[in-house]
Amino acid sequence: MAVIFTVFLMPYISLQLVGIGAFINAYTDGAITYTTGVGSMMFIIFVYLFLGGMRAVAYTDFVQITASFIGLLAGLFLLFNHFDLSFSSIYQRVNEISPEHLTLKGAKGYYTFPILTSLALITSAIFIQPHILTRALMAKNDRDINLMTIGVIIGYVLAGSIGLTYGLSIYLSYGPDLQPNLVMGYVFKELGNIGLIGLIVSGLMLMGALGAAMSTADSLLIAIGQIATRDMVRPFFRITPTKQVILSKIIMMIILVAAFVTGLKPPQFMTDLAIYSAIGAAIMIPTMLSMTWKRRSTIAAFASIIMGLIGFFIAAGYKVKIGHDLLEGVHTGTLPLVLSFVTFYGVCFLRKLKH
Repeated sequence: MAVIFTVFLMPYISLQLVGIGAFINAYTDGAITYTTGVGSMMFIIFVYLFLGGMRAVAYTDFVQITASFIGLLAGLFLLFNHFDLSFSSIYQRVNEISPEHLTLKGAKGYYTFPILTSLALITSAIFIQPHILTRALMAKNDRDINLMTIGVIIGYVLAGSIGLTYGLSIYLSYGPDLQPNLVMGYVFKELGNIGLIGLIVSGLMLMGALGAAMSTADSLLIAIGQIATRDMVRPFFRITPTKQVILSKIIMMIILVAAFVTGLKPPQFMTDLAIYSAIGAAIMIPTMLSMTWKRRSTIAAFASIIMGLIGFFIAAGYKVKIGHDLLEGVHTGTLPLVLSFVTFYGVCFLRKLKH
């Protein structure tokens, strides 16, 4: 489990660097190159991580979520005023120009109900990834964990609604030719042209975006460092707490450099890699859910994870080679998820019958 989590989390770190690099490049009209943006982001994360650790991540989370929501909401109202838009007019105009954007399937017709349902099940596995569980372990009591869960749900709803409104408003203003990855860069430029208030608002949004990327990358690196030292090294070698910290930082530095190299020339399916990291966690859901189940079995856990991995490589390889999902109508991660569940509980019940 430690090895799988480590491998599947690495592309997610690269994605943070890639996102910020592309954003800075679009925001400055190419004055700051993509490579400079990615490199600067890596350096900031490197210094921040080594000086602050998990406490710094917690502070960053708080600051960035506050700055993001204040900036995003204020930015929407400024853009509405600048482009003479409103919530009702946006949806009315989009419905006239391209009604497909307001349907469940979307403009490209990809997001059918089965696709959305399977994708929701797969990405829910993010909540058992180590960098998320670390935050839960930091809580003082169960009440704090419950509050965090409620806050995450509310945050997702708000972020999704705000993101949708920004996307549609920029679509109306710039047309369908604008690359999706560059949307927020153009939003920042428009806000900056409005005046001093626009600069302040865009500054808050920028601080939130950088903070979000930093805290995600930092917590991912910390989780990988913890896993490597405590689950891969400590069970086999005697190592003092001080040396654990040093070794963990060395491992984090190596992973960060690897993420930087990947980020310089990201593959076209970079966003898919983030989904694949969730699939890697999804195949371990049966094992995680059954930690306190009386019929649990170590053999079932191993078999479930192995079958899930086999299913992942078959489904992912098929999509990369053929260009579409192995199981028609559902997401690529469905096969490994189903295989892991069937294998785990199948082995557990078979062992029960045998005894």
